[in-house]
Amino acid sequence: AKLEWYNPFGAVKDRIAANLIRDAEERGALAPGKKLVEATSGNTGLGLAMLGNAKGYSLQTPLSKGIPLEKRTVLRFFGTDVVELDDSLCPAPGAPEGAIARARETAETNKDYVALDQYVNEANPDAHYRTTGPEIWRQTAGKVTHFVAGLGTCGTITGTGRFLKEQNAQVKVLGVCPEEGHDIPGVRSRRQLQQTKLYRPDEYDAETEVANRDAYDMCLRLNREESIIAAP
Repeated sequence: AKLEWYNPFGAVKDRIAANLIRDAEERGALAPGKKLVEATSGNTGLGLAMLGNAKGYSLQTPLSKGIPLEKRTVLRFFGTDVVELDDSLCPAPGAPEGAIARARETAETNKDYVALDQYVNEANPDAHYRTTGPEIWRQTAGKVTHFVAGLGTCGTITGTGRFLKEQNAQVKVLGVCPEEGHDIPGVRSRRQLQQTKLYRPDEYDAETEVANRDAYDMCLRLNREESIIAAP
């Protein structure tokens, strides 16, 4: 397992937060005085908040009231303007009342704000093509045979998988998604996956659905048997 909580702010999403900001700056979309607005289920928001603090960009995060209180509290602790909405745990791009729609509307109506939009932005999978994929290839000395990732925005599986298959076309890229009606922030059921533009099933070798209870049980085992602080 690749323990992504070793990233500076505690999650794999730190990678895309850094690349989204870098890309926006290089394109000239983000400059001093601008503010960030991004729908989040928590982790991308945390990465953007702390990188934004370092670079001078304030952050507004529309998010679901169902997101764990701890994440909402930490976002506020780091100065984020948290806008709580009656959205799902996985923000739905097509929902007019949802977090993603609110973020896009804010950027469209107020030119001080820039929406990085992790659900459509190619800088998301590019972060993993640049970092996660090469790290796995290097750290396994090219012996990796299978890459398994949870399906959320699908940036991780798409970017990492693309890099690994370029190194060795025999590497199997496998996606894992939760069952319908799940309550796990940040990942998407098969129906919800149609909402992210970065879902590229033709590039994956297989997908597996995991039951909610099984995910939580394995989370507890990892915590209690291996002392690995993992989420379901």
